[in-house]
Amino acid sequence: MGCNDINHSVAGNWTNAGELQNANVFTFNGTASTQTINSEANFKDLIFSGTQNKLISREVDASGYM
Repeated sequence: MGCNDINHSVAGNWTNAGELQNANVFTFNGTASTQTINSEANFKDLIFSGTQNKLISREVDASGYM
């Protein structure tokens, strides 16, 4: 099972160096005032939770729900 086959939960800032593509479910649930997502990954399902700001600094694709 690779990292693309499992669900991920990210509480901090996220930077993808190009290794992760077609990832399964990703939940961004940071508690800082702003959670930064710096990635060009393709996600199956992309979830943003919490009331904090989410800053997406690159293009992301979600083939499922967002």
